[in-house]
Parts: sequence; C-alpha cells; structure tokens
Amino acid sequence: MAPAPSSNKPFSLHGPFLSFLFFNSLLSFGSGLGPWHWIVGLSGLGLTCLWDGRRPIPAPGPGPFHIPGWAVMVVLILGLAFRFFRLDSLSVWPCYDDALWGWMALKFHEAAVWPLFLDSNFPTTHLWGLDLLFRTAGPSLFSLWAYPAFLSALTVGIGYWAARQFFPPFLSFLACLFLSFGFWPLFIGRFADQMVSVSLWECAYFGLLGLYIRKGALSGWAAFGMGMATVSGLYIFISCGPIGFLGACTLFVIWSAPKRRDLGPALWFLGGALVLFLPLLLAGWMEAWRTYTQAGAWHSPHPDLSIPLSYLTTLFWGTDPAQGPYRPVWGGFLDPVLSSFVLLGIGTLRTRKDSLGLWTLCALVLFLLPGMATDSLEPFRVLPVLAPLGLLGALGWERWLTSFPEKRALAALILSALAFAALDQYHLQTAYGGFCRRPEGWKAYSRSPERSRAFERLTALAAQKGPGLVFTRFMPGLCDVSLEVLDRPFNALENPRLDPAQSSWAAVLANVNYRPFLLRRFPKGKAYALSQDLDRPDGGSMLWVFPVEERDRPALQRWMEASQADSPHPQWDPPYQLRALLEVRSAFEEDPFLRAVYAEKSADLVFRSSGFRDPRSAREALDRAMTEAFPAANLLWRRGVYEELAGDSRSALRDYAAAHRAPLDLTHAALDLARLKGVAP
Repeated sequence: MAPAPSSNKPFSLHGPFLSFLFFNSLLSFGSGLGPWHWIVGLSGLGLTCLWDGRRPIPAPGPGPFHIPGWAVMVVLILGLAFRFFRLDSLSVWPCYDDALWGWMALKFHEAAVWPLFLDSNFPTTHLWGLDLLFRTAGPSLFSLWAYPAFLSALTVGIGYWAARQFFPPFLSFLACLFLSFGFWPLFIGRFADQMVSVSLWECAYFGLLGLYIRKGALSGWAAFGMGMATVSGLYIFISCGPIGFLGACTLFVIWSAPKRRDLGPALWFLGGALVLFLPLLLAGWMEAWRTYTQAGAWHSPHPDLSIPLSYLTTLFWGTDPAQGPYRPVWGGFLDPVLSSFVLLGIGTLRTRKDSLGLWTLCALVLFLLPGMATDSLEPFRVLPVLAPLGLLGALGWERWLTSFPEKRALAALILSALAFAALDQYHLQTAYGGFCRRPEGWKAYSRSPERSRAFERLTALAAQKGPGLVFTRFMPGLCDVSLEVLDRPFNALENPRLDPAQSSWAAVLANVNYRPFLLRRFPKGKAYALSQDLDRPDGGSMLWVFPVEERDRPALQRWMEASQADSPHPQWDPPYQLRALLEVRSAFEEDPFLRAVYAEKSADLVFRSSGFRDPRSAREALDRAMTEAFPAANLLWRRGVYEELAGDSRSALRDYAAAHRAPLDLTHAALDLARLKGVAP
C-alpha cells in the first residue's frame, strides 16, 4: 500500500517511536535472555518499520518552534564542559595508541616535517597541536587527554556550523545536541590518537562543501581550494579518504548536471587536489596505504558475515567489549533513544524529493565499507559514519517532535534530550569508566598496570629527590612507551633539558627475577613489585630503585647507551624491531645484565617474527644468556617454554627444574615442572 501523502498537520508517532524504543532496548540490554532477544528484537524492529512505513510524513519545514541563539550557546558550553569532566581520571592510564601518539609528539622535533611521521603510516597534522601542548605544559595525563578533548569540543561548534550550511536552524540544533551529548562523539574525545581529528575534519569539510554549493557559481580559485580541502584529510589519516571521495563525487555530479555542463571548475578542482596529493606520494603514502590495509587484513569477499554484521550491531546495540578496544561497553554507540530517532529518520527519506536520501544512503555504505572489508572489528575504522547517522537521528527527532502539538513539542524536546544525555553519560562515566578499571578493561585497551604502578612510585620519588634516571626499555613484549612518555618531566635519561650527571637516583623496569643480581650490583637498592596480583607466568616485573654513587656511573653510562641505542618506533612490526635490535647488539655486550636483557628481548622478537611458530630459533637466541649472563629464573623458564613448544619435553623439564632452583623463582616453573614430570620420557 502506498504511503499516505505528506502533510504538515500533527499526527501521532507515539506508537512507532515507543515500539522502536522497546525493541532497541531489548537488543541493547537483553543479552541475558539468550538468542531470543535477537529473534524477538529484530523481528519487532522489522514489523515496526513496516508499520512506520504506513505513517504520513510532514513536508520539510523550519521545525515545530523557533530555537533562540542563547539555547545554542548553552548547548555548546555544556558540550565543552562534558568533554573536560573527569578528564584525567576516567581512563586512569594511557592505552597503547595514546602512548604511541604521545611518543610521536615528543619525537616530533627530531623528525623532518613531512606529511608522514618518519617511516610510519601516520601523517603529522594531528601531532602539531599535541607537540605544541607538550612543549608548553609538558607531557602529563592531563595534557595527553586535554588535546583530544579540545578538538572534540571544536567539533561540536564546527559541526553546528556545517549543519547550518545545509539545514534550517531547528534541524541543525538537533544535530548539535547529538554532537554535544552523544556517547560516540564524547567517547572519541577520550583518546589521544588522530581519530578525533578525523571527526573534526569531516565536519569542517562538509561545512565548506555546503558553503560552496550554496554560493553557486564561483571562481576557479574556489574550486581549486575545494580540491585542496578534499585531499587535506589524508594529511590526518587514511580514513578521511572516503569522506573526500564522496565530496568530490557530489561536486562532479553538480558540475555535470544537464543545466550546467561546466567542466571548468572540475579542472580547477583536480589541480588543487593534485597540489596536495603529490607531496603525499613523494613521502611514500602508497606504501603507508599498503601497510594500513595489511594491518586491517582486507579481503575482497569476507569469508563470513559475522564481522560485517558486527559493525552494524556495534553502532546500534553493542558487542562484547572484551574483544578489543574502541567499542561501546553498555549497549551500542547509539543508545536506544538515538537509535529509535535514526530509524524514524530513515523513514523520512522515502518522501523527500531532493537528493538528501540518496546522498545519505551513499554515505552510509561508503563509510561502512572500510571496516566491513576487514577481518576484525575496529569501530574507529567506520568513524566517518557518525555524520550520516547524526543527520538521520536529527531528521527522525524532528519528525517525532513535529507529531506533537506545538505547546507540547518543547517539553518533548527537553525530556528526550535529557533522556539520551543521561543514558550516554552513564555509558561513558559509569559503564566505560568501571570497565576501564577492571582487569579485562586494561587488557582490552593494552593498558599496562605495571607501568601505571611504577609511575605512581616514580612521581613520589621525583617529588622528594628531583630528577633521576629511569630505564623503561629493558622489558620484552609489546613496545609500550606509556611510562616513557609520562616520566619525561623528571627522567634525565630521556629529557634533553635535564643533566643525567646531576641525578642522585636511578630506577629500572625489569623482570622481578633479576632482583638477586641487581641486589649484588646495587646493594642499597630496593625492589617494588608491580605484578603481584596479575599472575604473570614469567614472574612479572618490578621497579628497582637505587641511589646513584660515583662507582655506579660507568655501569649506568653503559645502560644509558644501550637504552638510547634500542629505541625502535613503537609501531614497528617485530621483524623490524628485531633487525634494529641486532644492529645495536654491541651496546649490550659489556654488561652481564644488559646481555641477559638483550637475550630475552631478542628471543621474544624472534618468536613473534615467526608468527609464534618457530620456538627453536627463539630458544637458540636464549642460549647465549645461559652462559654469558645472569641465569635468572625467567630466562630458564622462558627457554623451557620454547623447548616444550618445539617438542623437546626432556630439555624443557631440565630448564624448568633449573629455574625452580634459581636464587629467586617467581615464575610458573614449579607448576610446569609438576605438569611435565609424568609426560617427559
């Protein structure tokens, strides 16, 4: 049956909206019901969509009432306050990507200012502001997260300006409410990586696009500028590419319309795009794109539909937050209220005579593809979809408000805004905040509890005794630079403004089983256990703190040279890190502790480089430590693990027993020994 004709007369949407709200809530929070919540929820949404398809839709208008300018200002100010609330206490420690961007900001002045940072696939634009902030305020938990919070606040204002280029004030105001208080816009402002700049650039670019379209025929230089603006997003991140592609297609459709047929602006546009794209090509952008797509594991057809469907469920109803970072932890990125408005907004597109419906559909598909084509769930890959979802939500919200009598529409707006803002603040502050503090939250976001605990100790020590020498690179495993970034204000080893010779104390982050060796070497030192409740099979790590005496300075000088020589880019894959470590092997030769550290790190990188499939080569890398370095329990236990993986149970049994007899054994050697006693021949 054909939909009823459009009308501006108020009509009731209470039934469809409440039905959408109920089934979206069921899908978001009904996982305890088992698979039935999916069956009932999706069936209910489908039937409600059919029901809504029979409802009349009012013609686009200015909105049910006028929005005064002071109301917009209040929303903008509250949006700013929400972004800085609990700024340095919500996430108690930087995740891996936060630390990576902080490290690059600290190293920014050492790299040539090219479009790409050194030989990584990260453009440098996002680093400019963070580098400036670090230079003025210094690296800290507050400054690390203040920068993305500031960019997120700018996104709200620029997003409202962008909406005004296309839509009337009321609809733009609703979009502003979504940007100010929605969970996803707030969530991306809590991470120090470049994705918050992607969202800011998306709003600014669409605003410029709308301004250009509204102005009509402009000079060739305006088209040239639009070409540069379209490519400029690639200087932030590769995911800006689909946004620029959609904008370019929009302009070319306009220029090739039958009434215009003016290709002059298109040539100017291509010239501007080429001006900014050529430096990227010269800087190795194609190689960066290849690296990015390999990291995302792109495939042409996906072997199953679980990952593509997960991108949709993550947006509306959520997914398991323990599977990885950047996911909602309580429902979806859109709460049930906003999800219902989006579904109502989709219904408005069926009667519009303009190109908005087709454009929004193209944006949704295009912006979802970069994530759906990969074999893992990483919601930030589809971050650009935030704009079309916000538009659909605003359209559905306006449609719902228009169904009220004029005197009740304002009350409905206030109540619905408070409802979705309260839900999303609970999601951010309570659900996500609580998840961040649980062990599974630390693991999901690659946050290091040991480095967080070490930082607390070091901060207190530096407050009492001033700057010291902090060695953070003597641990195997993930190249985590979070402590290296945050200890910069008092770490004379890394801070060029501090003199290492004036340091009265030193600290080293190392495996806890090195404690007997370090105690003999530095008898006045003290160990602070960092992994006592984390059940690390190798014993975990400790912070060894000791006063620096004159007789210690030659050894510390060798440690400093080894630490500075082994400074890989945190984003490097294990083969690149292994190659860099092999090139500086001589820096670890003249000290038994450094030889042990080198053997442990190189064996770990050998094993990782093989995709965890070549334990024999990793075992050989450890052999040298057994004869020329301190035979710590962690080294013996680790070699036993490699031997067991290689199928040599007898040798593994021998090494587990040797680890258990070491001066200090906090590994799982005793457990592995008991397990293998009845297995080894």
